[in-house]
Amino acid sequence: MSEHTREVHKHHNNPDWKIRPVTRRERITRALAWLSAAGVTYDCPTPHHVKIGDLNFYPTTGTIHFDQMRPLPERGLSGLRTVLSRRLKRELPPVD
Repeated sequence: MSEHTREVHKHHNNPDWKIRPVTRRERITRALAWLSAAGVTYDCPTPHHVKIGDLNFYPTTGTIHFDQMRPLPERGLSGLRTVLSRRLKRELPPVD
């Protein structure tokens, strides 16, 4: 289930809640907060690009790829969690 879908399900019974898209800034903020909470060292070469070793993540599009490789089928923050868990061989905290 995508992050957006979870938000819709979480709030759909609240009559005051209105559906609104998650902003780019929110996606980036969530990604950086989650990486910090997971204890993963990262760098941000640009405001929309997160670099973890040779792994590249673009929070605004959800694209994940290794240097000089095609994008992975995993997407978004939950996909990044899956890829990093396999690579680091440890369980990482859940994505909100």
